[in-house]
Amino acid sequence: MGRIAYHLLRDDFPDAEVVLVNFKPDGDNGSYKWYKHDWQYEAEYYRKHDVPILLLF
Repeated sequence: MGRIAYHLLRDDFPDAEVVLVNFKPDGDNGSYKWYKHDWQYEAEYYRKHDVPILLLF
């Protein structure tokens, strides 16, 4: 869901900086992660595209 939300925001607000908060796709963030989702791919996408992720926990 995070990647979809990220892309929707980028499409609707191309000049805005989108910052993901408490979203850690390649690690434990305290919430359930569906085992069939490719979390590593998603984490690599954010790293490759320099998407800022703010961890508050």
